[in-house]
Amino acid sequence: MPLLESLAIDFCINLVSFPNRGLPAPKLSSLWVWGCEKLKALPEQMHTLLPSLQSLRLSSCLKIQSFPEGGLPSKLRTLEIWNCKKLVGGRRGRGLQTLPSLTRFTLSGGDVVESFPEEGLLPSTLTSLHIERMPNLKALIKSGLQLLGSLKYMEIKQCPQLKSLPEGRLPTSLFVLRITDCPLMKPHCKKEEGEDWHKIAHVPVIIMDGEAFFDQVHLGFHVKLSCSRRYFLEELNLLPSLKFLQHWSKRCNSNGVYLSNLLCFQLHGFKLKRLITVGGMNRLVLFFVMLELVKHCELSIVRLLFDHPV
Repeated sequence: MPLLESLAIDFCINLVSFPNRGLPAPKLSSLWVWGCEKLKALPEQMHTLLPSLQSLRLSSCLKIQSFPEGGLPSKLRTLEIWNCKKLVGGRRGRGLQTLPSLTRFTLSGGDVVESFPEEGLLPSTLTSLHIERMPNLKALIKSGLQLLGSLKYMEIKQCPQLKSLPEGRLPTSLFVLRITDCPLMKPHCKKEEGEDWHKIAHVPVIIMDGEAFFDQVHLGFHVKLSCSRRYFLEELNLLPSLKFLQHWSKRCNSNGVYLSNLLCFQLHGFKLKRLITVGGMNRLVLFFVMLELVKHCELSIVRLLFDHPV
């Protein structure tokens, strides 16, 4: 498969293994394996046979216990593990810290996980970390987080037993902290009152169950939106999560009459406590564009467009 660049394997319920000699696809950049409940292992020799792999997503592969011998490809940038219980349970010592290009990691669905991340599990290159649907997670490990000196975006979601953050501050590099459906943690992180507020007060953007605090963020825009709106939005459409901007870019005029429609689409999960002026709407749109860019590790675009040292 010398020309294959993307491969998705969905709900192949009888798939037990890949070919014995691995999966030779030198140009493959994206691999998604989803709902293959009988699959026992990933392809062999991934680090040599898939040298171009940048994105690996595993979902509901219940029998996969470990990564292949030799580890994962060195160019891997995104790793997402969803509901792979045995792989999550045997995550220690899997060599993720040796991946020099890994910037985005998601761990979701693991009822065996009570603490995370272990020291040395994740690489210092990580900029985006997502911890989701961990019903028994009770503690975040200080030593595992403090080593993440490049971390910009951290999301903790649906962890009902997680009560507090680790001692000391979260990494000083952190730009966005998002906490959703963690009822025991919410009072601890209440602005200026919670026991853990001092641990996160340095984070410029904090989003707690849809309520955003971003007093430290100054949205200075280098390129005037009114003069270059169409070019700007077309560039951002390279990000999958911002595809909805394409419709707006084709229809809006210089006065931005469709701006309110865009806000309704993007802000459905957020609480707005006050009316917003037209100028304020422009700035709020830019704010949420910035969040998406940070989340997807597009930091160079953020540095170019916004007056903030992300």
